[in-house]
Amino acid sequence: MSDEPQVSERPQIVEPLSPPRVRRTRSLWDWLQLLLVPVILIAGLLWLNVQQNQASVALGKQQRTDALKIAQEQQQTTLLTNYMDRISDMLLHEKLLHSATIDDVRIVAQAETMTLLPQLDGKRKGMVVLFLMQTKLINNDFRVISLREADLRGAQLHGADIRDTYLLGANLQGADLSGSNLSYASLVFTRLTEANLQGANLQGSELSNGDLTGANLNGANLKDAQGVKDDQLAKAKSQAGAILPDGSTHQ
Repeated sequence: MSDEPQVSERPQIVEPLSPPRVRRTRSLWDWLQLLLVPVILIAGLLWLNVQQNQASVALGKQQRTDALKIAQEQQQTTLLTNYMDRISDMLLHEKLLHSATIDDVRIVAQAETMTLLPQLDGKRKGMVVLFLMQTKLINNDFRVISLREADLRGAQLHGADIRDTYLLGANLQGADLSGSNLSYASLVFTRLTEANLQGANLQGSELSNGDLTGANLNGANLKDAQGVKDDQLAKAKSQAGAILPDGSTHQ
């Protein structure tokens, strides 16, 4: 038997193994995502910038349009005001109303009127006609200023009392004469194409060779109108309820 002391074996401690490190490799999609984020941000900023620029351009255009419209309105108002002031001065100080045909004041007034009308819009053309009517310069009794062959296209004369006026050969294309009083007016060779004559009083007017193509004659009073032919009326856009020259009503 051996006398050497027996040494007990110490149990070995086994440390747990750490999981092996897995080296992660980025997939193509991961790389795309990394690239797409800044691209999307840049695209969004560019789109926002474009939208702002477009809004700025649109605003600039609208402002220029508004400014031009205001300038045109001011120009129209100035032209009309200057004309009325000039004619009023002729009436007060140069006896325009009682002038002779060959008097300089009448010749100048006529020239200024015919020069002005083509420059005005429909609203102000109507205002000129009413002004001349109120000052007794265009009715058949005096006819100091003639509107013969005058440019009255688009004139706004709704409900106007312009009876007994001399409008021979005038161009009233597209004019609004609805509800107006044109009784006993001289409308020979007058162009009334596409004019609105709904409810207008044309009783006793002279309409020989007047062009009514496309005109609205609904409810118009044509009783005793002179020179009106069937083919003239046939060219009208409508004539429902109109009183015809013979006094009958169009059905």
